[in-house]
Amino acid sequence: MSLLNARSICNKLPELHNVIYNENISVLMVTETWLNCNIPNGLLDREGKFNIFCYDRALKGGGCVCISVDKALKAVECTLTGWHPDMQVCCVDVISQSMKCRLMLNVYRSTDALNQSETFTKQLVQCLETITKVHWPCYIADDFNAPDIQ
Repeated sequence: MSLLNARSICNKLPELHNVIYNENISVLMVTETWLNCNIPNGLLDREGKFNIFCYDRALKGGGCVCISVDKALKAVECTLTGWHPDMQVCCVDVISQSMKCRLMLNVYRSTDALNQSETFTKQLVQCLETITKVHWPCYIADDFNAPDIQ
């Protein structure tokens, strides 16, 4: 399992392809993909070896998170509803014969005033608490952009 903070993945596709095809990665979580619904998954995985789950930002550009899971593993996206539309959380259950089901969470919190507000932060914590109430290990990869945490 690996995490990449891309700050735009489209201009780094050769590097992405090198990592996913040459580094024996089964799960890659990417924050700040800057993807949108007009960019096909085939651009990210030209060989079709991964199931790709993306959360494209609904209200504005930038941000966004993505989880790529090797097709040798069973991966099921968890639908998250009822949260703020700008909450960038992608959640996937991953199951294989050699490991128990694992909940993969990829989270990005923008630096804008709304996402840094106390109200939004509380909602994000509630969201994470809710979706991690499972009976198997949870892995959270993130870019929380929380400079004031000490």
